[in-house]
Amino acid sequence: MRRAMGLSISAVMMGVVLTVSGCSGLWGGAGDAGGHAASQGSAGDGRKAQSQEKESARPSDGAASAHSGAGGGDRADAANTSGNSTGQAGQTAGTGSGRTAGSNNGVSGDDLAIRAFPKIIRMAMDNLPSGARNGAWAPTVFPVGVGGETTLYYHDVVTEGPVSGRPGLMTAYEVQLSTPQGRVAVFGGARYDSAEEAERGLWNDMGDARRVPGEASRVSLGSGLTGRAAVDPDRRIGRIGWSEGRWQILVTRENTTSPPTDTAKKVVQLLNRYFLPVPHNAGEILVHERGSSVDVTVAWLEQNQLFDVQTTALCEQPITTSVRMAAGTKPYPE
Repeated sequence: MRRAMGLSISAVMMGVVLTVSGCSGLWGGAGDAGGHAASQGSAGDGRKAQSQEKESARPSDGAASAHSGAGGGDRADAANTSGNSTGQAGQTAGTGSGRTAGSNNGVSGDDLAIRAFPKIIRMAMDNLPSGARNGAWAPTVFPVGVGGETTLYYHDVVTEGPVSGRPGLMTAYEVQLSTPQGRVAVFGGARYDSAEEAERGLWNDMGDARRVPGEASRVSLGSGLTGRAAVDPDRRIGRIGWSEGRWQILVTRENTTSPPTDTAKKVVQLLNRYFLPVPHNAGEILVHERGSSVDVTVAWLEQNQLFDVQTTALCEQPITTSVRMAAGTKPYPE
């Protein structure tokens, strides 16, 4: 489901930051290009949350330093964090810098707005060049690794179009968030030269949630919703698709002889609890299950811009996390 952003890139930027664990490390291993600086952050409580009582991502008020991890619960935001990143191919990337939360006295509205984002998100976004950051959105919650791992690293990729297969692309940014075990989530955005090209990018690059191939039957999903369910007996793939407003949702499960009704009902319950952005044109949610492994994509259009959040099997509660991150995604102050 990943779009092929690495096929043609004009600048690649890599950064590393510790967000809440108090440990330090570097992105990648020996031979990884570019200079990296490990963060110096305050330790969080490291607890795995047991509940999610908020109906949307809770931003910081600007004075406090607590942020909500998408797996649940509040954790301390790292303070006094900074990182320098050098781009590949001899190009120098910008310097990422975190801002320390403090008193509201004398603090501008822009600074307060930026503090609504966790430090790991701020560092990644501040490291983007101004052209990619213009009109960009970012989540106000961060993912948690399997088992409650909260040591996070970021890796920025910037693409300037047009590129092969994406003729209308102008610029795109992608932020990859990883634990020491591997990538847990990705968020990003792409600007196209028209709303029509952006919509083509949604269905072509992300995967088309509107299609449920095969002989479909109707299945109740709760909350008055009915899905289209179909099973491919030869490939042993079950699918359920439905729509909610401008959102198209598709749940796919491999190695099964029945549609993934239980997961589809879980997604419906999550969408009743968390309020996703209202797409200007269209949006889609793709959930793909392979045994105990789950990959999730949430993508939506804002006129000629395409935004997305993705989670992997290394993320704690990948379906819930992707929905919470998307629900907490907001315009990032320039």
